[in-house]
Amino acid sequence: MAWYQLRKYIIRTGKMEQFLSAWRERIVPAREQHGFQVLEAYVEQDKSNFYWILRWDSEVAIAEGENKFLSSPEYQALNKDLGEFITAMETSTLESVPVR
Repeated sequence: MAWYQLRKYIIRTGKMEQFLSAWRERIVPAREQHGFQVLEAYVEQDKSNFYWILRWDSEVAIAEGENKFLSSPEYQALNKDLGEFITAMETSTLESVPVR
């Protein structure tokens, strides 16, 4: 069974469009370079909350991917810049289950 992460970012008022550009141009490529499979992204209608879904092959792959990414130069550079956009983050790790 696959594992997923649902990530929620609360974005500063008026910064969503700038955040989305940075997410597409910098965050997604950096994450994918370290084994993250980015599936989808959503913005709430009031434009304050951003959600994205990642897929992993195993629970071990999640930990390995996170550790590799958090120790990378890409993360260090991104981490400095993201404070301009993100006020809070939540991550939920989910295991898929059969629907029927």
